[in-house]
Amino acid sequence: MLSIVYKNLVFFFSVLANFSCSGSIIRKFKKRYPHYAHSDADICIEGFPRSGNTFLVAALQHWNPGLKIDHHSHLASNIKVAVKNKIPAVVLVREPLEAVSSAMVWDGKLNASIGLYSYIHFYQSLSDCLPSVLLMEFSEFTQRPDIAVQKINQRFDLSLKYRRYDDLEREAIATYLAKHDSRSDRGLTSASLPNVEKEDLKIGCKEAINRSMLINKAECFFNALVSRRTILHSDALDGLESYGGDQS
Repeated sequence: MLSIVYKNLVFFFSVLANFSCSGSIIRKFKKRYPHYAHSDADICIEGFPRSGNTFLVAALQHWNPGLKIDHHSHLASNIKVAVKNKIPAVVLVREPLEAVSSAMVWDGKLNASIGLYSYIHFYQSLSDCLPSVLLMEFSEFTQRPDIAVQKINQRFDLSLKYRRYDDLEREAIATYLAKHDSRSDRGLTSASLPNVEKEDLKIGCKEAINRSMLINKAECFFNALVSRRTILHSDALDGLESYGGDQS
């Protein structure tokens, strides 16, 4: 029981930590947040937990060894600090039903409504930053991370390397992620890539999420984010889907 209360308090704390003024406090917890708000970072990538953060970071690191990435704090303030310091910032977004249910499976103790509230607040607190970041939806960068890197390059005038995401690259990134999971001692329910066990467990979690009064608000917020992303980025990123070839 105490562990359940603790986990949900940690998620609630993350809501408070979404304010950029909390950055100086968060930096004191270096062990928990080792990739938070570094002034020499090349790029910052953040999203709500289980929104493809590990996948995109792995793809970038696989293609760009040595790239300094601020990531995996799952705190909106990490993005805010990056924007303030003029560091390229990418915000990842996934449908709330999928993101929160996956977070519930990963943790096993997270309450559906706490998860949804944290999801809503994470993105809500970034509203003022949206014109300065690149919003990326889960399906677009997990299906074609090579095109995702092209979009990052064009949005921020970078020269990040990438390779065509064919079967060979798909296997290479999957192997990279498997090694990451092994080093982190992750089991099936916390694995970086999909598996049958996680999907089975998500069924019950989704039922709890759909019973929450917050699910409609979270879905409306997601849809608004995706719509706003289209308006913010469509003109600047025209033509990338044709794929420009390897840059390695």
